[in-house]
Amino acid sequence: MKVVIFLAITALLCESNDIFEYEKDLLKRTADKYNVDNVAISGFSILKALTLAYQGAEGGTKQEFLELLGDDAFESISNTESAFRSSQGMTLEMSDRAFLSNNINVKEEYESKLDDKIEKVDFSESSEAADRINDFVKNSTDGHIKTIFDANDLNGDTAFVLVNALYFNAEFVHKFSKKSTTNALFYPKAGVDKEVPMLVQKAVFPFLATMEAQILHLPYKGDAKLVLVVPVAKFGLDKLIQNLTTERLQEFIFGGDAMDSQELTVKLPKFTVEFSDDVKKQLQEIGLKKAFSPEADFSGLTDENVSIDQVKHKVFFKTDEQGTEAAAATAAHATRSFSPTIVADHPFIFFVVVKESILFSGFVRDIKS
Repeated sequence: MKVVIFLAITALLCESNDIFEYEKDLLKRTADKYNVDNVAISGFSILKALTLAYQGAEGGTKQEFLELLGDDAFESISNTESAFRSSQGMTLEMSDRAFLSNNINVKEEYESKLDDKIEKVDFSESSEAADRINDFVKNSTDGHIKTIFDANDLNGDTAFVLVNALYFNAEFVHKFSKKSTTNALFYPKAGVDKEVPMLVQKAVFPFLATMEAQILHLPYKGDAKLVLVVPVAKFGLDKLIQNLTTERLQEFIFGGDAMDSQELTVKLPKFTVEFSDDVKKQLQEIGLKKAFSPEADFSGLTDENVSIDQVKHKVFFKTDEQGTEAAAATAAHATRSFSPTIVADHPFIFFVVVKESILFSGFVRDIKS
């Protein structure tokens, strides 16, 4: 499975939520905005880029950052990143960069905070500036995301572009055998079906069944897992997302006392999600308003009037067998006894969790060719 995430913030001259509530709100509001598409987002990547802006925020703008997630949220981001990086058996690479305009005077204190993460750019040479940012992203995502900006996205009024790029690659502990992959029907909406490659495996997995959904944890090598939330109702994805609460999200991720490891037959479609969005609207809706307005206070970065203009977010996600056929075949055919079957043959939610923190979340409405 490969996941590539890119997040860029551009700025132009001109009762606190916890992390899980933030993740829940971000997913629900993105679902409201894109009610027909596949979606993959990384709340963590967005926070990483916002951290670069937060370190230059003052006054009411800084207070809104703090109210979004709590007083210590941004300070704990580095601890979470360290925990991610310490996981063995998987690849997780993260890169941050602040591309600052040659035309603004950046305060020394801000430069010292970011150390080697700052790069000065002449945004009036928009084509060259876009190339420099795109090259950074391409190199940071193992070539999976080649472009995020074109020359028309940047101009002489651009004050800074804050970037977080993330690349994640992990193998399942219980690998799917390519020999077992078979074509089967997927039902994206009522009255519609399509034939897609379906991964099939029998093994022991953590599993929880509720009235609304089946929750399955597929462990990766390293302290990470893919969490699948498959609605019981064939076309119940929208209702499941609409009814999502912080408590339910935590139940999906942690399982609780009711979750039990048992032998299951799992049928999961191969799927790829490529998603790009400006998440400015979602962030405004969950409380980050001043940073995007003419009243923004980034006086810790510069004495000039700047505000955030865009929060560009791009994700590439792919899951397939990811492993040798022999190991998976042994697990798939370990026993002939009856085992429950979980079939993701209709729209579902998914999460990648590392060290019990959500790295990214999303949902699949359709399997693209």
